[in-house]
Amino acid sequence: GRLIVDDEIYTEVHGIGPLDGSRAQRCINELKKGPHRFRAEYLEAGGNRGLAIGWRPKSQKHWNWLTEESGPVAQQHESIIIKPAGDRPVIYRNFIEGATSRAIGVGFPGGLNLAYSADYLAPALIWTGTFMDGAQKWLARGTDKSSPAGEKIIPLATARALPTTARFKGYKLDPAGNPTFSVQIGDQILLDSWRAESGTLIRKLTVIGSALELQIPQPPGITITGATARATLTPGTPLTLTYRWN
Repeated sequence: GRLIVDDEIYTEVHGIGPLDGSRAQRCINELKKGPHRFRAEYLEAGGNRGLAIGWRPKSQKHWNWLTEESGPVAQQHESIIIKPAGDRPVIYRNFIEGATSRAIGVGFPGGLNLAYSADYLAPALIWTGTFMDGAQKWLARGTDKSSPAGEKIIPLATARALPTTARFKGYKLDPAGNPTFSVQIGDQILLDSWRAESGTLIRKLTVIGSALELQIPQPPGITITGATARATLTPGTPLTLTYRWN
């Protein structure tokens, strides 16, 4: 089964099983004021059949059910908010909704956040506000992906754009705790550094070896200065991009 809002898949439930809350899937999305079209798709298999869809504002605990049958919601643990320690970013390595299984989350001071995908070899998400809620992973079995706990979630990459020969080589933190992700593409090394500054995310791209052409996604909701949709990196000349929420 899946829930689709404004032609975008919000969440899915795979396979069949009891309607007891144990298989409930949740997602966090920001909707602008006004009407939104939604559609529920599901398969009716044998035996008892049921479907429950509910919603609630993040500030409330009570669920508003859109279906005649309300779905028991599995027990929710009290939130354990993961946040930066003072002026130092916090790193969260786990499954992150909207990224991939090899996701590296970074919560910067000032309420700016990043999820880098070691599978896409690129940033997958950026968002504002609260970074992550660790309760699901630390107090429960933690098999589901963690959803970003903030607002204004912007997807930056939904697939791999670099060649199949490219390999993720890890990341390093500078003395202030800001990450630089490293990707090897043949004889080229791509360094992708991030930091937060004055309500913006600053990204510095550096290539070692020969010149490299790189895609710079330009999704709605943010303004990116420093490059257009495609940029050519020249060895010895770093490219600096600024991400600012609209």
